[in-house]
Amino acid sequence: CQALADIVITIDASGSIGPKNYKKVQQFTVDIAKSFRIGKNEVQFGSVIFSSVAQKWFDLKDNRNIAQLRRALLSAPYLNSTTRTDKALDLIRSENMFGRSAGGRDAAQKIVILLTDGASDDKKKTLTAANKLKNNDVNIIAVGVGNAELAELRAVASSNDDVLFANTFDALDKVKDQVIERTCENILNVTVVMF
Repeated sequence: CQALADIVITIDASGSIGPKNYKKVQQFTVDIAKSFRIGKNEVQFGSVIFSSVAQKWFDLKDNRNIAQLRRALLSAPYLNSTTRTDKALDLIRSENMFGRSAGGRDAAQKIVILLTDGASDDKKKTLTAANKLKNNDVNIIAVGVGNAELAELRAVASSNDDVLFANTFDALDKVKDQVIERTCENILNVTVVMF
C-alpha cells in the first residue's frame, strides 16, 4: 500500500531465539520492509533491538531506500540475554523515535511492529509501556513466535486483529503477508483484502 507511515520495527534479540533463528527474524523484517515504498514522502522505518537492554538501532530518517534499510536490518546485533520488552517500548517513547528530530512526520501513521518469541520478563511494565505508546496515537502490531504468550501479546497490541502468530521461526514466512496486510490496514485505516 502506498501511504505516509512511520514504522518502528522492534526486534527481540533474546537468548531463547538463538543465532540461527535470529537470522530468520532479520530476513523477515527485510521482507516486510520490501513490501512498502520507502521514502521521505512515503513509508519510513526505524528499528529497536532488545534483550536485557534496549538499543535504538536506527531512526526513521536514517535509511532512505530499501538497499540501505536491508543492510541496516541484517546487521542488527544479536544480544543473547533476557526479554525486557518494556525497555524497548519505553525507549521508543523516551528517545522520541516518532518525533521530528528522528525523522517523524506529523501526518504519518505511527506504527510499532513488535517481534518476540516469549513472555516479557516484566509483564506489568511492558503493558504500561505499551499503553503509553497507544495513548500517543501509536498502533502496535504484535508478532509472536513459538512460545510467545498470546494473552500478553493481545494486551500489548492495539487490537486483537493486530496480534499475529507463527508456531515456529520457519513459519514466519507464512504470517508475513498478514503482517503486511495488517500494517496497511493500520496505515489506511481500512480493511484490506489481499488476493
